[in-house]
Amino acid sequence: MRGNNGGKLALIKVSALTLSLLLAASCSGEWRGNKCMTSTVTCSDETKDGAGMEGKEYASLTALPQAAEHTQDESNSELLSDEAMLAELPEHAISITGGDSGVILRIGEREQAYDWPYMTPRGIKPSMTLGDLDGDGADELAIILYIGSGTGVSVSDLRIVHNDTDGFRDYYFEPENYIGQVKNVAKFSSLRQKEELFGKLTLGDDSYTVSLKEYDSEESGQVEERLVIGDIANFWFDEDRIIASFGAGISFEKFVIPVYIGNIEAEVKYESGAFRLTDFRFIPPGE
Repeated sequence: MRGNNGGKLALIKVSALTLSLLLAASCSGEWRGNKCMTSTVTCSDETKDGAGMEGKEYASLTALPQAAEHTQDESNSELLSDEAMLAELPEHAISITGGDSGVILRIGEREQAYDWPYMTPRGIKPSMTLGDLDGDGADELAIILYIGSGTGVSVSDLRIVHNDTDGFRDYYFEPENYIGQVKNVAKFSSLRQKEELFGKLTLGDDSYTVSLKEYDSEESGQVEERLVIGDIANFWFDEDRIIASFGAGISFEKFVIPVYIGNIEAEVKYESGAFRLTDFRFIPPGE
């Protein structure tokens, strides 16, 4: 949900059950003991002191680190045994098979072994798409591998593979890279209004206010003035776009597991081995 341009507040009621369902969907393991019960979320295109943020540019995203380039010796095919088909694009003669030690990527007559993780107990297989992702006139292969699940954890990896004349080149969207980009744009702070505790998420030109009344107690301790990003981080393909989604967590002094107030989504842009997140938006629980 985006902030209203006219500055009108939109009110979204979020019950404990709705937020629990969000967490259950995000967490692939059991959810233990985290009483995540956010009651109210409102959104506005103004800051707390009433100063508008119209026209703010994401200047901090203009200089991004180059993604790490990974190469492997094509003689590593022996890494895998008992190959199982994980994903394929048969119309392009592209497939990924896997075993105990990683995967084998095949494009036409070529094949390459990689030690990529690709599976968790949830059994979500890799997905991939082929297209000109960087606008250079040649197709690149985008691969999403689900690599992390557990209590409060749901993580996938994004890799881009170039099929060059001299072999494969692959680029990895490293967690430190995307976490840094999200934290450059998204900010969290706490405030009190009429003696009630609130949290405020600012995302570009928009801001979202979350009631933290349920946590305003000695049992929870102080709310920390920071966002927790990275434990829930996933990618998917939407036609010709790559979408990223990050659980927006906040932490309390006496809580081990973050409290998730929604998801931050963005589109992934790719060029010359570098990844950039654009078009950030906040998705409240239940949407």
